[in-house]
Amino acid sequence: MRQKILNSKSRKLILSMLEERFAFNKETLQDYVFIQSGDRIYITNRELELLPLKDLRIDNIGLYLASIEPKFNHAKIRLSIEGSQIVGKTAKKNVLSINREDMKSWILGKDIQVENADYNSNCEPGFIILKFHDNFDHFLGCGLMTNEGVVKNYIPKERRLKKFFDLSDKPNG
Repeated sequence: MRQKILNSKSRKLILSMLEERFAFNKETLQDYVFIQSGDRIYITNRELELLPLKDLRIDNIGLYLASIEPKFNHAKIRLSIEGSQIVGKTAKKNVLSINREDMKSWILGKDIQVENADYNSNCEPGFIILKFHDNFDHFLGCGLMTNEGVVKNYIPKERRLKKFFDLSDKPNG
């Protein structure tokens, strides 16, 4: 698949989609070049523009930020795990803070059910960012929240944990 550096118009469209969905500070991504390969969007630093890309044979460049998802009417952009960590730091809507039990289920690859109305008060159906808060905010990726309050897991199978070891549950001694 051929990668192409996005022009400023396409870049602004991606940023506006992210800003509309997550109400995040788009200045966070100001100093990056956006690259598209199929439906995936990657980011890299501006030094890439100095390279003679036509002369190089490269499979991939940059950090995978998001995918464009045309099949979903209410949410057209899905963040990668790393994308959720970048955007999530300044996102003000469609961010779901989950408890420890849901976090365990999520990283094992399971969908989670959101039952408490306060739990998802700033979330609407579509792609949302999931975070777990203990002493720090840990952004866990992006999921698809349905109208029924189920968050569909989009963690790739190769990145899911097979078993969860919780060191905080270990007895002292």
